Amino acid sequence: MGTAAGEGSRALSTSEALLWQAETSGLRLPVIGVAELDGTPDLTALTAAVQRIIRHNALLRSRVTGPRLFLGGPRWEALDEVALSHHIRRTALPGAAGQTELLELAQAAATAPFDKNRPLWDVLLVERVQGDNAALVMRLHHAMVDGLRALELFSSLCDELAPPPSPNRLSLITQEQEVADSPLLDGRLPWHGVGAGAVRAGLRFLGSGVRHMATAGAGLQASRSALCLPADHSPALAGRSQDRRLLTLTAPKEQLRRAGRTVGGTTHDAFLAAVVGGLHHYHRAVGLSWDRVPMAVAVALPAWPGEARNRFTGVRLAGATGEEDVRRRLEQTYRSVRAARALPPIDPDRLGPLSPLLAAAPAKAVRVLTDLVTESDAHCTYVPGPDERRSIAGKGLTRLFAFAPVVNSALSVAMCSYDGTCAIGVNIDPRAVKDVELLHSSLRAGLDEVLSLGGR
Repeated sequence: MGTAAGEGSRALSTSEALLWQAETSGLRLPVIGVAELDGTPDLTALTAAVQRIIRHNALLRSRVTGPRLFLGGPRWEALDEVALSHHIRRTALPGAAGQTELLELAQAAATAPFDKNRPLWDVLLVERVQGDNAALVMRLHHAMVDGLRALELFSSLCDELAPPPSPNRLSLITQEQEVADSPLLDGRLPWHGVGAGAVRAGLRFLGSGVRHMATAGAGLQASRSALCLPADHSPALAGRSQDRRLLTLTAPKEQLRRAGRTVGGTTHDAFLAAVVGGLHHYHRAVGLSWDRVPMAVAVALPAWPGEARNRFTGVRLAGATGEEDVRRRLEQTYRSVRAARALPPIDPDRLGPLSPLLAAAPAKAVRVLTDLVTESDAHCTYVPGPDERRSIAGKGLTRLFAFAPVVNSALSVAMCSYDGTCAIGVNIDPRAVKDVELLHSSLRAGLDEVLSLGGR
């Protein structure tokens, strides 16, 4: 497909540039979506759906190029043509394959580098998933999207609903209380590629040094929070690599929401407490008593008028892994989230003269910065998706999982709700998590404990 030359070309924002430079230093920062369908869509119809969203999104038809005349940072360069045959592919699973084999394909996508000469996205149609069903494995570079933007793009891929839903149901924020009580800086919902929010955590540190060095009280507290780990690293989660293992969990959204409300919190608080509970059970199973682990949580920043760029930062918490009682664990999580939310946010793209310097930083320097300030044992994010059923190229969407990138942590846990179900994607560094299956069962136990607070 074609586009006018130069249309959509611009410099990468500071946040986008740092995420891109981290990729060029060897880190892998894809946002992965796995959409399970109740049949196999026609490839022509799927391609037409992808073409529709490409026409309305300049980044999907742009690649990253170096700075002009070796000055400044990298730029988005709009292409005249996008070879869809490179970006949309198909494969089939053998025999009676199911989700395990599907996740192996997604794991390969999570560790593969992007072709830097093309737009930073691709879609894989996987046929013969659990019989005659199919799935889509969608990959976008995190420099292009945060999770909320990724979900918006995915929604654009879905078929139009008939009749159209009410304006309230079209909103990504479907529960009023989720907005009022969620641990977000501006009432928006988070997405953590998490790992994703990790690079931004580094910017919070640098921004704090410049903007709040002379500010007493909350500003200095935010600077210390960005620089200092809230807890020591767990030896049960030590080691870092670029290998990945993907796992999934599911839970009823309403039950999880009710659990959060038992302490005055939200679905998000219940989700975080479930992850903390999973780490509690994992440590106990490996024979290690560890009271707290450092955790990173992505939070959204206000969108700029007329802009559709990554707009989030990160906060860090101490997960109460030493707490045996599930309700007290949830209460401590709730309080930790509120305390982190009270700190002033640092906007990585509004650091005055420091922002362009960071955007132009070489890849090796960005990697050093990332390693220094993204230290956590677990990264978490949650974004509510649509409540109503959707379809893609005429086939019904049954489940939607998201997997956020892992950056200098043992695991990244992303939760996306859809049609009353919370689908949890766990992206694990197997060098840090020595027993992946044990962690899987431990996270299931932590989730079940929290769900028990929400009744049936």
